[in-house]
Amino acid sequence: MNNPDPTGNFGGFLHKITKDLDNVTTQSADLPPKSDLSFHRTLDKELSKKLDEASSRVLDMAQELLKLVDPHFASKQKGFADPAEDLTERYRKNVVPSVDGLLEQTVGSKSHKRLG
Repeated sequence: MNNPDPTGNFGGFLHKITKDLDNVTTQSADLPPKSDLSFHRTLDKELSKKLDEASSRVLDMAQELLKLVDPHFASKQKGFADPAEDLTERYRKNVVPSVDGLLEQTVGSKSHKRLG
C-alpha cells in the first residue's frame, strides 16, 4: 500500500494518517482489559509467549518513534528501573502533543472546507 507523499500531496497524506489513527483507536478500544489478559496468560503459555513478543515489538516501535520526536531519548533512557514506564511517560510528553496537533489541524481543515 503506497502512502501519499507529504511534500507533494499533503492533503492526501493527512487524510491517510487520520484514517489510520481512527482505525487504530477503534481497534484498541476493542482490546480486553489488562486483568483479563493476565488471567488468560496463566491458562495458555503460547498466548503468554505471543503477548510478550507483541509487547516487545510495540515497545521497540514506540522507542523508535520517540527517537524521531526527541533526539535525546536514547541517552535519557539509561538507568531507569522500568523502561516501559519511562517510555510511556516520554510518549505522553513528546508524541501525544504532536498527534493532537495533527488531529486538530485535520479537524480545523475539515471545518474550514465546510465553511468555505
